[in-house]
Amino acid sequence: MPNTTQKPSVASLVWSKNSDLHIAQGKAIHQLGYPHCFFLYDAPIPDEVDIILIQGPYGSLLPFIKKFIDISENERPILIYWFQQSLYIPMSLWMLYFLGFIYSDMFNYFQNNFFTRTLKNISNRIKPHGGARYTFFGDIIWLKMNNLIDILATTSSEYQRLFKKFDIDSLLIPRGYHPDYGKILKLERDIALLWMGKTRTRRRRQIIYRIREELDKQGLCMHIHDGYDKPFIYGEKRTNLLNRTWFVLNIHTSPTDELSTRYYIAAANGAVYLTEPGKNEYPFKNNVHLVECQPEQMVETVSYYINHPDEWQSISQNAFNLISQKVILEKSISTMLTQAEKNINNKCNVNP
Repeated sequence: MPNTTQKPSVASLVWSKNSDLHIAQGKAIHQLGYPHCFFLYDAPIPDEVDIILIQGPYGSLLPFIKKFIDISENERPILIYWFQQSLYIPMSLWMLYFLGFIYSDMFNYFQNNFFTRTLKNISNRIKPHGGARYTFFGDIIWLKMNNLIDILATTSSEYQRLFKKFDIDSLLIPRGYHPDYGKILKLERDIALLWMGKTRTRRRRQIIYRIREELDKQGLCMHIHDGYDKPFIYGEKRTNLLNRTWFVLNIHTSPTDELSTRYYIAAANGAVYLTEPGKNEYPFKNNVHLVECQPEQMVETVSYYINHPDEWQSISQNAFNLISQKVILEKSISTMLTQAEKNINNKCNVNP
C-alpha cells in the first residue's frame, strides 16, 4: 500500500499506447501529482501499484481480469472502471441481463459449462445488433457480482440510471477537456460539415451520405472520415481538418448513445457540434454550446449558420469557454482518484 511521502501510484490499462485519449489521461494524472504508468491489457500487472484505472473499454478485459483475480483481496490495487462506451438497451431489463450474460467474456470464461456454451452457440447464430456492447454490460455485472470493481464511473446519465436499476452504484463523471484534444489555428473554414468514425448502422450511414448529397447540391463541402469514404483521422491531421470545419456531425445508433467525446474534440478546435436529440443529460445547451435538431433539418441548419457567422462564432466560443474552464479532464480524473485514496485509507484501517 502507499507510503506517507507521496500520492498513491496509478497504472492505466490500455489497448494501445498510441491512443490520444489515453495519452491525455496520463498527462492529467501526472499533473495531479500521482506517479503513473501505462500497461497493456494482456501484459503483467505492474508491481506495487496502488490504483488501476480502466478507461473505455476499447477491447477485452478478460486477459487483465484473469491476472487481477489471482491477486489476494488484501493485496489487490483499487480498481476504477471509467465506462465510456455506448450500450444498446432493449425494452426489458431481463432481456438486457440475459444478453449480457450470453455475451460477457467473464461469464463465458469463468462459468464455462454446457449451459453457457449452448447459449453462446445460439447467440452466435442469431447475432443481435450490438452484441459487443452487451459484452460490456455483462462484464460489468460479473465484475460487480465478484466485488472486483471498487469504483464504477460512467460518462452517461442514462447508464448511471440503468446501473442503479441493477443495484449498482456509479459516479457520473464527464469525459472532460484536455489541451491535447486540439487547438484553435484560425484557418479558413471551408468544410461545412465533418463526420468522424464508423457509421456502424444502416440508418446512420444512409443519413450521413444523404446529408452530404444535399449539401453538395447547395455547393457546401462535407467530409466523411468513416474508414470507407476517407480514412479515420487522428492527431495533427485531425486538428488541422477540424480547424477548417464549421460543424462536426453526430447521428446516434440509439438515443442512449454516449458519444460526447466528439463534442470535446470539436469544441477544442473551434468547430461546433451538430447532433440529433438524445437521452443523455449534459451541461451543453442547444444553440448556446452546440446545435441540436432532427436529421431532416440539418442541411437547412448548416446553411443558416454559415450565412449567419456571428451566431455560429458565439456558439463556438461558448463551447470552448465551457469545456476549457469548467468541464476539464483533470477535474474528472481527480474526482475518481480522490475517492480511490479514501478506499485505500479504509482498507488500511481494516487491515493495519
